[in-house]
Amino acid sequence: MKNALILISSLMLLLLAACQENPNNLKSTIAPNVTNEENNPSAAALHYNQLADSFLKKKDLASAATNIQASITYAKKANNTFLLARGYILYGIIKTQQGDPIGAKENYLSALTIGEQQHLQSILGQAYGGLGITYLTLGEYTTAEENFQKALVIAKENKNLREQLSIYLALLKIYGTVQVDMPKACNTMSAMLHIVDGVQTDDQTRAAFSSKIEAFRNVYNSKCTNLKGPLTK
Repeated sequence: MKNALILISSLMLLLLAACQENPNNLKSTIAPNVTNEENNPSAAALHYNQLADSFLKKKDLASAATNIQASITYAKKANNTFLLARGYILYGIIKTQQGDPIGAKENYLSALTIGEQQHLQSILGQAYGGLGITYLTLGEYTTAEENFQKALVIAKENKNLREQLSIYLALLKIYGTVQVDMPKACNTMSAMLHIVDGVQTDDQTRAAFSSKIEAFRNVYNSKCTNLKGPLTK
């Protein structure tokens, strides 16, 4: 269980790294400093969202929560659905790291609803990924797998390799340890190696995932006979 929680925490950080604003959605709202919040609620929402993101990366969860609550409030006033959904995503991550999976689930579901209504693919992928991690934490492994698979479809459509790798790592945790299914585990490992050992990844992505994937590579090297791609670098 301790190792599972450590992995879940690592996956949250990987999800956060992929959870950045799409500049195309923020053309009129970028404002690092807000002087008149009530008259410019979208700028205020973005400002507090960015502060929450910064505090979360510093592991200052209390400050992150305070700022994301303010961001959500201003996003509602501005009727800015993208920033509202992103606020719920970040709040879900904060709730998970605070040890509140039920609160995390509520926020991810709120983000999912907005994503479905507004056809925001990036939000949908993050919401499904967050729900997958939440259900994994709660021990609801079948539901976790279903949400991870939905997130994976979107990550593939968006050609987001970082999200694909983080989802594969989570699925490997399910198939390899909590619901042992070696064929699925080997296929998942093969998919990861196809990305990492191929020419698809940049150096930054390799650096972010290499240690975790190498650890799994060492485990499955002797267990899987269908792995694609080289087993050594």
